[in-house]
Amino acid sequence: RPGPVDPEREVRAERFTCPKCGGRMTFAPDGRTLTCEFCARSQRLSGQPSGEEQDFIVAMATGKGHRAPVAVQIFHCGGCGADFILPPTQKSSMCAYCGSAHVIRGDERQMLEPDAVIPFRLARREAIRRLVAWVQQNKIQPQQKVQPPRGIYLSAWTFDLAGSVPWHGKIYRNKRWVSLADEETVFYNDIALPAGNTEPGLMERLLRGCDFSQAAAYDARYLAGWAAELFDVSLSAASLAARQIAVERIRQNILSKHSGLRDFGYGTSGLSVLSFKLILIPVWRTEYRLQESQFSVYINGFSGEVLGETPARGALGWLENWLG
Repeated sequence: RPGPVDPEREVRAERFTCPKCGGRMTFAPDGRTLTCEFCARSQRLSGQPSGEEQDFIVAMATGKGHRAPVAVQIFHCGGCGADFILPPTQKSSMCAYCGSAHVIRGDERQMLEPDAVIPFRLARREAIRRLVAWVQQNKIQPQQKVQPPRGIYLSAWTFDLAGSVPWHGKIYRNKRWVSLADEETVFYNDIALPAGNTEPGLMERLLRGCDFSQAAAYDARYLAGWAAELFDVSLSAASLAARQIAVERIRQNILSKHSGLRDFGYGTSGLSVLSFKLILIPVWRTEYRLQESQFSVYINGFSGEVLGETPARGALGWLENWLG
């Protein structure tokens, strides 16, 4: 986590106002423009490519790598207890998690800025269309009116890992056990893990629907009109989890190529985390009531994939649908 910062440092307050009428500008789901809420004037973003990945060794050695912490505005929802990030000048908001309009207790916190963001490319109207199709396809009849989806950016870590993993074992050939030994050379790009409080199984499915090559370098303007999930999984904890994922992939790969291998062993000291990114992914979220219970529905703001809780699946079961 970031080290100590200057307590007198001011919040960086960027106001995105329309140069024509002075109205508030929000980021449009086309992934390219800011649009005025009043006169509809558009302002195109530069479209910078994905932010450079941070050197992992340097980041762990310095505590914050190449970046200095910046002041962000944290809002706490009195309805569901969620914490999320808002632009510094925004003083009220409907909660992106529960839809409550009573968002209270704003404070400031020093955090590292994200490296990259995958912009929304699914507009609210299209998100609603896919939500309706999902409800109809699954023959769900909500007990109350379903609220329109609310947009939020969820946070994730991505890691690149590489190295060599020596292994050994025995395999049965020609009526006897034969010793085997080899070395697996690997490179894994963008192993992704949750950086916030989103349920891991759900986040894993949402991350599968994102194309990280389409991420843009982080720009505060991408959050104009949108909330972002507060990330609280440390870089060190996330890197250990990414390494475990890589090791399990290597183990499964070796065993799949050598069926019947026994006395299997391997060494992972040669496997290293090379680089990382803190990235924001776009999601539309809403909920519906059925059988006196509330169920959540998430729509990937990049791919359009719908993930929804259903009574048949249970509270932690997610039903996936691809709606073209």
